[in-house]
Amino acid sequence: MARIDPTGETLAVEDLGSGVLTNNSSEEVRYTKVKEIDYSNDNVDACMLWEPNLPFQKGEYQVEIFNKGFLSGQGAFKLK
Repeated sequence: MARIDPTGETLAVEDLGSGVLTNNSSEEVRYTKVKEIDYSNDNVDACMLWEPNLPFQKGEYQVEIFNKGFLSGQGAFKLK
């Protein structure tokens, strides 16, 4: 999962599980955190806790979900 802050930077702290993956277009993509989810062709609720102990700035954050290098979901949320 990649969380992208209002300035366009991926939130990443290597000590908290962040790293780099290669997507299906052979581009390197920085990610915030990885979590394996047991999926059986049914809807799955999943939650990931990431606490960097850093202040978050106000604005809109993007979230991108990757599966085996493919972008499989995305969304956004706003912090006030």
